[in-house]
Amino acid sequence: MNHCKHPDLVYKVERDDDDEGTFVFAYSKTRTLGNSALYAVAHLHVPDNNVRHNRWSAGDVHVDEDHRRRGIATQMYQVMAHELGSAPSPSGILSPDGKALWKSGNLLARCEDAHSHS
Repeated sequence: MNHCKHPDLVYKVERDDDDEGTFVFAYSKTRTLGNSALYAVAHLHVPDNNVRHNRWSAGDVHVDEDHRRRGIATQMYQVMAHELGSAPSPSGILSPDGKALWKSGNLLARCEDAHSHS
């Protein structure tokens, strides 16, 4: 099973100068907010000051509980690595899920659709 395929999600990179960083959002194609806006089931935020010497680390990663353990965080890391042109490194503080992600060794394994974000 390819955990990187999510036909019900679309990944988008967005710049937010107010938060001084770059985000990857995983938006649901089937669930929307009341105003027909896309619903974000996950995000990864890389603050500008976390990009150094061809490496970067996430400042914040969140995946809605009902979407966890499906490879969504892995996909967001891969999209961001492609966007920034460099590999990630772990941040200093990791949740139990974050530790498992880094320990798995699958973080940088290429997904077939990792670079097909909009």
